[in-house]
Amino acid sequence: MEQDSLERRAREALRRYDMLSPGCVVLAGLSGGADSVALLHWLHGLRRELPFTLLAAHVNHGLRGAESDGDEAFCLALCEALEVPLHVRRIDAAALARERHVGLEEAGRAARYEFFNEIPADRIALAHTLSDRIETMLLNMRRGAALRGLLSIPAVRRQEAGIRRQEAGRETANSAQNPARVPLTPNPLTPNPLTPNPLTSNPLTPNPLTSNPLTSNPLTPNPLTSNPLTPNPLTPNPLAPNPLAPNPLTPNPLTPNPLMPNSLIIRPLIECSRAQVEAYCAAHGLAYRTDSSNFDLSFRRNQIRREVLPPLQLNDGVMRRMFRALEADEAFLQSAARNAQPTAGELPEALQTRLLREQLVLAKREPTQARMAALRQTGARRAVAPARNISVKLEWADWNQHENFTNQGLANRLDCDTIRGSLVIGRRAPGDRMRMVNGAGTKPLKKLFQERGVPPEERGQPVVLRDDAGVVWIEGFGCAHRCRITDKTKKTLRIIIQEG
Repeated sequence: MEQDSLERRAREALRRYDMLSPGCVVLAGLSGGADSVALLHWLHGLRRELPFTLLAAHVNHGLRGAESDGDEAFCLALCEALEVPLHVRRIDAAALARERHVGLEEAGRAARYEFFNEIPADRIALAHTLSDRIETMLLNMRRGAALRGLLSIPAVRRQEAGIRRQEAGRETANSAQNPARVPLTPNPLTPNPLTPNPLTSNPLTPNPLTSNPLTSNPLTPNPLTSNPLTPNPLTPNPLAPNPLAPNPLTPNPLTPNPLMPNSLIIRPLIECSRAQVEAYCAAHGLAYRTDSSNFDLSFRRNQIRREVLPPLQLNDGVMRRMFRALEADEAFLQSAARNAQPTAGELPEALQTRLLREQLVLAKREPTQARMAALRQTGARRAVAPARNISVKLEWADWNQHENFTNQGLANRLDCDTIRGSLVIGRRAPGDRMRMVNGAGTKPLKKLFQERGVPPEERGQPVVLRDDAGVVWIEGFGCAHRCRITDKTKKTLRIIIQEG
């Protein structure tokens, strides 16, 4: 094994950030690209010395037609060869981007995380590399990032629990929710992974299920690359300490807490360069897919990757040391912010920012700059509304127009015949609009909240009810004009919010 290889860097990352523990369930994101293929293959081999359950998940974004379907078929074939259960979801990323008023990359990323969060797992392993981290740092610098932005992609990140907006019509195929139910047989919606698709197969790369006499089997050592004089990196040396064993002198700050969500995002390849990933795939005879959009210079990341970084000739070792130094600085500032006394004088801005961010995260709110600025203006260094534990109940009933109701009672009732399609319960989302009863016209929810004087930090709290045509009801505001009770109403829907 080379002195500076993917295997060495990944094992160091596992130990440095204490990413895995025996018996945990690891869900690996699998796109079919070199990074994710190398990660899945390496994790598969790692199970020989550290027992854990390995699953995989693939999202077909539906952006590249037959090429996207080929990626899906490739992932199915690879996971069948490795005997790793695969969860698959198909989405329309372009439609999601339009609906959420975000870019294609952001829409796809959000959909992937939503899918990963639905699959029971203790760890979500993603294949971001040191090269990805450097690119993201430069992207963040362009936007004027501070220390957290320079850190870019963290090696580990705990998933924060929150109310996930459930939306209908997002999938074109069902995803398996129980790993035991995930079949290892081909998906009838995708090409047969046992036979190459002439429209998507790359003739220059081997089929992961087809043995190539010139390349090694990904499930067995490569006799051309294995050195009989050096130990197998996957076989523990009884005379040397286990690099995956946690340090007994330091507690693990990432040990799952029963009061916190159990999904920890880990990135074992975060200190591996893209060149090391490609070398690993070559050494193990691993085929992988190449996304044609990676060559599209209309994407800013591709501009940085292909036009900005090559002339800079950044040293990987220097960049690793820089990120570790930044991590140490950020950890110190976070600790200082947590230990700050709420009755003390005005905190330095660096500590105040981190304190506000942590409080917003604990309150299940996105810690945006605007939200933190609003809290600063009100002097609320720790005054963030707590997360709500609520249940929403819908009651259908015949309408009795002779029954007396208060205005609030009517505000929480809709005319059933005006509801279009399915109802979805969630929170405010970008682009939401509604016309209040007898209002002059539709307004963005942001405008409605501003007119009612709802503080920015509380605007993510009210429950929002939608049908296929848009918002029909907002907690504390009432129903949309088109869904109001009239003398023609026959059946009603009552919305009941219960706290606790």
